[in-house]
Amino acid sequence: PVSQVNLTAAMETAGLPEVGQALRRAVALAPDLPDAMLSMARYASRLSDWIRLDAWARRTLSVAPGNADAALTLAQGFLVRGDTKRGWPYWEARLSRPGLIRSDLSGRRWNGEAVAGSRLLLHCEQGFGETLQFVRLVPIAARWSGRVILETVRELAPLLSRSLPEV
Repeated sequence: PVSQVNLTAAMETAGLPEVGQALRRAVALAPDLPDAMLSMARYASRLSDWIRLDAWARRTLSVAPGNADAALTLAQGFLVRGDTKRGWPYWEARLSRPGLIRSDLSGRRWNGEAVAGSRLLLHCEQGFGETLQFVRLVPIAARWSGRVILETVRELAPLLSRSLPEV
């Protein structure tokens, strides 16, 4: 069953049109295998089939409640449709993935509340696109706190330092 899921990933990479059929076979061989269900959810996402994405991601979560990838897939389905109320809570599952939680920092995680007089570290945890999308919110965060420190990748530092001289 796992090899069938791996085969579908290779088929998709190769652009073969039989991916959906192969995924259905993988799920039939192992109906409770989280990887197979998650692959179906991701395939539905690529087809913009939001109903199937929701069903497969939720089914994955029912079998593997702590599966961060399933929660993120469900979050992306909601967020791409503009349903932030349901999407953002699932997006928080990213924090359970290795490497996203900074073990070298002390203090508490900021939840968007006003923290006047405090220093606030904003860490760019996603890629360039997300950083450029959300950096527009840095001045707002600066008004809610005493000082903002923006940590980003080296490649974006010159652009962001020119765009946000007050940070």
